[in-house]
Parts: sequence; structure tokens; C-alpha cells
Amino acid sequence: IIFSLYKGLFSLPAVLEMSFAPQIQRLNLDSLNVDKNIIYRDLSFSSSPYTYVGKIVELNRERLMAKFQLTCAVVNYDSRTLVLMGTSENLLVQATSAVTTMLQGPVFSMTVDPDVVIGLRLFKSLKKDFSARTGCWMHFVWGIRTVMVYGIDGPAAENYLSTVLQGLRQTAAARMLNPGPDDRILVERSCSRRVAKFVKRNVDDLEAQTGAFLAVKTGALSSTPTVVVQVYGVPA
Repeated sequence: IIFSLYKGLFSLPAVLEMSFAPQIQRLNLDSLNVDKNIIYRDLSFSSSPYTYVGKIVELNRERLMAKFQLTCAVVNYDSRTLVLMGTSENLLVQATSAVTTMLQGPVFSMTVDPDVVIGLRLFKSLKKDFSARTGCWMHFVWGIRTVMVYGIDGPAAENYLSTVLQGLRQTAAARMLNPGPDDRILVERSCSRRVAKFVKRNVDDLEAQTGAFLAVKTGALSSTPTVVVQVYGVPA
């Protein structure tokens, strides 16, 4: 009996070690069919094509680790792999599925109406705050007035962007009637095509210099000689 008890106690650590042995999943990013919108294109080849993938994984790491009890979720740029590690084989399988889905397409997308195309510029200015609050990453397709969101918390992303856009509509309408000295208002101005092209090419610099947001109104690029530009900022 003593021998059996001794043998059982001796083998207990080994049993515990087997029960909690880390489970590892290595995903080959080249074979994962990653969405082309989050492939980083660097003509100098100084950065990994999976730079954005790494950022998206980093933004969602805490959420993934909490939801699937992971101990590691990291992109290895040298081997072009995504490494997931946990203690539960079942949860690791679920995590692998969630991460694969996250990288193969947007969790949410929004196309803004032409009358508030300026909203895309406002979204861009809020990218850091958006990512910090939702764990998601934004990709803009300016030609079709669309923002695509990559991550695992689609509802949080939708709520954030919808709230910003709703606020833009409401405040722009209210402040047009009686703007305060520091209130931003939304106005539209007609300009020549040459000016509109200049605005599109230099929009980042112009916004930095003026403190206003600028956007060429989609739908205005017809055969007419003038184009409508939206301006959202504090009146001079």
C-alpha cells in the first residue's frame, strides 16, 4: 500500500504536466488567404508584407487571450507565421478559426452617403482612438466612400463609427443655424476641377495647415465644369 501511494504521488506532477501542457498552433500566413487589403506593399522590401497583419493581431491580442485562454498570439515575420499558444486544445481550435476569419475579410464595413463623405476624413483622424477602444483596424477605399474594419469585435466598431457619423450630421445641422466661435460647421463649396484635383492630392497637408477636414464630394465628378468640395471646420 505504501509503495502504491508513493508511486501515485511520484507520478502526480507528470500527470499535471501532461494536463496543462501548452498547445501550439502555427499558421502559415502565405497559405492563409489573407485579405489583400491588409497586405503591406513595400516596394523597397524593407518591411514584411504582413506588417498590417501583425498590427491587427496586436490590437486584438488581449481579447483573443481572454476569450480563448491563450498564452501567446504573435506574428513571426521571419518565418511568415502566426503562432497561437494555449492550454486547451478545443479553445485553440476555436481561436484558430476566429483569427483565420479575422484576417480573411472585414468584420464590418460602412459606405457613407455622398452628403457626408467628409465623414471618412473624420474617421481617419480618429484611427488611434478607434483602435484603442475597439481593437479593430480601419482600411479606407476612398473611391467608393467605404471603410473596412478588421478585428473580432464588429459590434463595437459599428457602434463607434455610427455614433461619430450621427454626431457629425446632428452637430453640422444645428451649428449651421447658430454656430459658436469654436464650433465646427459643415459647408460645401463649388470649385474648378483643377482645384478639386489639388485638394485630393494634398488633402493631408491642407488639413494640417487649416485644421479643417476636406473632401471632394463623391457624385460631383460628372461632366460639369465645377466640383463640390466639403469643408468641416471652425469658420475663419
